Amino acid sequence: MVKVPMLTLRALCEGESLRIKTDVVYIDVWNLSLPGGIPLEMVLIKAGEALLGSSSDEEGRNSYLHLPSASGIDVEAQRPIRTSSFYMSRYPIT
Repeated sequence: MVKVPMLTLRALCEGESLRIKTDVVYIDVWNLSLPGGIPLEMVLIKAGEALLGSSSDEEGRNSYLHLPSASGIDVEAQRPIRTSSFYMSRYPIT
């Protein structure tokens, strides 16, 4: 594993406005060799907690109302989640 710099962004609520805070952190990159010698760089996403969904007053929030299967269900309800640690590709794969 090697350490590489990564820019992180955090959204901070300040009253009714939002501020973006940036930090540079150094992360471990695991180099995995795929068949044919193709390199794949993987980074560890650490376990953590986050809010998933949107607040009830967010503009454009009810974009699922046209789906009959979503009738009467708040599919975008904001809720806390906890994730386990996992590895993810450093770059998008298409």
